[in-house]
Amino acid sequence: MRTPGNSQTSLIAVVLSWICVLAWLLPALGIPRGCRKDGQLAPLDFSVPEGSERVCLSLRVLQATVSSSLANGSPLPEECRTLAGIGFLEGYLAQHGEVEDVVLVGLRSESRPHLTLDDLLVGMRSAGQPLNYPYCSLDPLPEHTRALREFFAGSGASGSTGGTGDFLDRVKAAAGPQKVVIRGVPRNSRHAHVMVDADYHMKEVCQGRVGLPGVASHLDRFLNATGAGALPGSGPRGSTMSMARFWFQVGADSPRYREAKGSVWLAQCQVIIRTEKQQATPSGELYDAAEDDPLAVAFADDLSKAFDSVTAIVPAYAELENLYRLRAVLLAMRFRAALSLVGVDWDSYLREYTFREERPMEPTLPCLANWKAQSGRCAVVCGGVGMGMTVDAGSFRSSGRNDLFAFRQALLEARPSKDSLWWVVQQLPRPERKR
Repeated sequence: MRTPGNSQTSLIAVVLSWICVLAWLLPALGIPRGCRKDGQLAPLDFSVPEGSERVCLSLRVLQATVSSSLANGSPLPEECRTLAGIGFLEGYLAQHGEVEDVVLVGLRSESRPHLTLDDLLVGMRSAGQPLNYPYCSLDPLPEHTRALREFFAGSGASGSTGGTGDFLDRVKAAAGPQKVVIRGVPRNSRHAHVMVDADYHMKEVCQGRVGLPGVASHLDRFLNATGAGALPGSGPRGSTMSMARFWFQVGADSPRYREAKGSVWLAQCQVIIRTEKQQATPSGELYDAAEDDPLAVAFADDLSKAFDSVTAIVPAYAELENLYRLRAVLLAMRFRAALSLVGVDWDSYLREYTFREERPMEPTLPCLANWKAQSGRCAVVCGGVGMGMTVDAGSFRSSGRNDLFAFRQALLEARPSKDSLWWVVQQLPRPERKR
């Protein structure tokens, strides 16, 4: 006769057996082991856009070629300085066997800026310390914030702002320059300049100083809202000031990867714009307000949705996206310990290389401000770029079919020789799916 204790033991054994079976089946079915924050990733698409070509670049041969040039005192080959023209990085391949290598894969196009060796090395050294992520910020100084508040308090009380040009000049004088803060990468690096340039341009779009197709500025949204009576209590006389913080970052579901037997494909790396309404203490220190400015949120959402398309017309945004994708791929390589294949770690890869594209970073930049008399509203913005990313086991999804592995094999078979630094892969037929 089976006792209750024996029945319970048998039930536990059956449950544990099924858990073991499911743990074995999930990777084969392409279902991640852990809970995922994103939904279904888009199907893999290996097509090459018109006007682009797919390029593979060997990190093993790159290291050997650059090290040889440095030892001989000879100029670096152009394909090393420009990473063979790769701009839009797609992923990497880990090659095992007779040849052990890590191969970067990406697209190059004359219409898109390319990455550089400086970018790669700055990115590698930053990825080796993932908590110290690249970051930039344009921050107003407290004394200037106080002066700006006092200025608007005076203009509002008098009900007079004078001529548009004169008023805006006085706003800029009161606002003063904004401090340029750089963290996580060398201050004079190309990487730092790319972040600041993209951020500065975005602030100009926000204030309506620069236009982008389909994106209304924050200031124009306020003008339209007041004209429609949506904000009846704003600015009856004189002028008022709004201050918001806008910054670039990756979306909540980014980065995400597809993975199959030594190949990692960057499936999702969305760049978005976030915002917080700013308020100032009596001493001029800024802090995030309890409630958001709905017009600022609408601007940030619209520019986020348009970001992919406007990279084609704003080189600074394309450069920034290149760096986001580079960091995402490097963090995946770090998580999977891919660099061990070429016998180096994050600190020793081309340690002797010194950056070639450094230039001084100004300590401050002119305050970005704009004003439109129709609304009596002046917009002053701050913010920056944050490149923090979380890459863990949940960021990877196994490729349930053989597409990615077959594509990897096709890319490696297209390599002219084991010592090829880079090679172009012509449009390949989509691998046939097994029935």
